[in-house]
Amino acid sequence: NVFFELHRQKQALALELQQRTEALQVNEMFMAVLSHDLRTPLMSILAAAEVLRRPLPPERVAAVADRITRSSKRMAGMVEDLLDVTRIRQAQGLGLHPAPARMDSLVQRALDEMQAGFPERPMTSATHGDAAGVWDVERMGQVLSNLIGNAVHHGDAAQPVQVSVDGTRVDTVVVTVVNGGTIPADLLPHLFVPFRRQPRPSGRHQGLGLGLFIADKIVRQHGGSIEVRSIDHATRFVVRVPRVAPQAVDGQA
Repeated sequence: NVFFELHRQKQALALELQQRTEALQVNEMFMAVLSHDLRTPLMSILAAAEVLRRPLPPERVAAVADRITRSSKRMAGMVEDLLDVTRIRQAQGLGLHPAPARMDSLVQRALDEMQAGFPERPMTSATHGDAAGVWDVERMGQVLSNLIGNAVHHGDAAQPVQVSVDGTRVDTVVVTVVNGGTIPADLLPHLFVPFRRQPRPSGRHQGLGLGLFIADKIVRQHGGSIEVRSIDHATRFVVRVPRVAPQAVDGQA
């Protein structure tokens, strides 16, 4: 019994050490990425503020104000992503509030928001079957925005972003986001790992690399899954979620 207890304590200490080491590594990456990525929009805001100190024509003032607004929204988005990661790590998930919704409406809202920021980028959508279900509207909207944003920022700019909703199944709704370009095979296993980002050309969108990680966690909490395929010069993210989120079923019970 003594040896058994010592062995059990040894295993428990080894597990605790591993968990603390992983937490320390994540915290170090957290601070490094945060300090690097927040610096760019912050410098943009400071530079714009200096410009506003000088007399400017009204149209120039409006352009500088738009620049400040865009940079501020980027910083706010980064902070919100970091808060979500903290919630996921501390509470083992995000709280969901399911309500009746239509997946095609959520897709269109995400596309409209993205199109406003990238008016030159072609985007299309299609719906088949019944798109109604019960999900957390804000969180599912976050998933769609992250996936569409990922397609816009990393896909081939000459190819349209295509989003389709398949509601032909009785108990499952499938959303597919397709963009041009392929992801290297060695990066595919790490797409949903936080703070691990694909190298991108200079001038491309810079973020914290948390969007896919958060999207995956939200979909899993809805009882679903995300699958990615990248072949034949196209990348396809496939989201499958139950038509009724598990928490909604529990609440009705």
